[in-house]
Parts: sequence; C-alpha cells; structure tokens
Amino acid sequence: MWAGDEAGRALGVTVEARTFPEGTKTARDAADAIGVEVGQILFVLVLVAAYRALKPVFVRLLAVDHGKPAWAHLTVPASYVVGSIASYWMIDRIAGFWA
Repeated sequence: MWAGDEAGRALGVTVEARTFPEGTKTARDAADAIGVEVGQILFVLVLVAAYRALKPVFVRLLAVDHGKPAWAHLTVPASYVVGSIASYWMIDRIAGFWA
C-alpha cells in the first residue's frame, strides 16, 4: 500500500501504480513512459515548489476577511491561465502529429 491508494480512496477513484520492467533511466524515458513531455513534468514541479515556498507568505498576506478568503477573486483568472497553458500544450501536441 502506498500514499496514492489512500488519496485515491478519499477522492473515490481507483489508483493503479505501474512499474516498468526496463526502468526509466532518464527523465526523457520517464516522460515517454507516461505519455508527456519533460517540460510538462518540469513545469508542474516548478509550480509545486513555488506553491510550497510561497504558501506561508500568502497565508499571512491574504488573510480571511468576513468568512471569505481574500484570494477568492483570483480563482477565475488563475483558472483561465491554467486552462490557456493546457490548451496551448494540447494544440501544440496535435499540430506535432502533422509536422
């Protein structure tokens, strides 16, 4: 049992861990094994690191105001940014099929 099992159960989904007999010796091999580009993995890792580094700052700066978080007005713009980046990656990948 690993941490993904517990998190999956909490969300109501089944998580299946797969191992690769030949292994993934490089980042390129790992990315190819799961069907993404190395840049996508790197981007997610940078976002997670930035979130963890800046979370204490945001907690202090964006305090709760009358029961509603002060950052609530940022959720829609943030959603558009994330969606735009995901759309760009999808279009770029599809365009690569014909290149």
